[in-house]
Amino acid sequence: GMPDMRLCIQYAITEGERLETDVEPLSLFGKELTFMHPDEETFPLLPLAREAIKRSGNIPAAMNGANEEAVSLFLEKKIGFLKLFSLVIEATQKAYFISEPSISDILETDIEARRFVRNAI
Repeated sequence: GMPDMRLCIQYAITEGERLETDVEPLSLFGKELTFMHPDEETFPLLPLAREAIKRSGNIPAAMNGANEEAVSLFLEKKIGFLKLFSLVIEATQKAYFISEPSISDILETDIEARRFVRNAI
């Protein structure tokens, strides 16, 4: 929909139930869209994600596990927002690479990345 805080507030108050509203629906017909390259300095996990996908193997699992753990620490107010980035980057870079991981390898990589993040604070 159109950007309107009434929708966010209504959604929060009704615990996710969607009610009728007078907020104008979003229509992109006849609109010009402009796309820009993302700011990788502000969002350093974007290039890391591209690199993890490029490396493949178990590295995306390391990044995902580290990210989930870092976000949990942030939500628990145990780390600041910017620390989240450095923890995910370091955990991903330190992950032992397995080119053709089994499901067990992927799960173990996830556990190790999460452990690394928890132990790093």
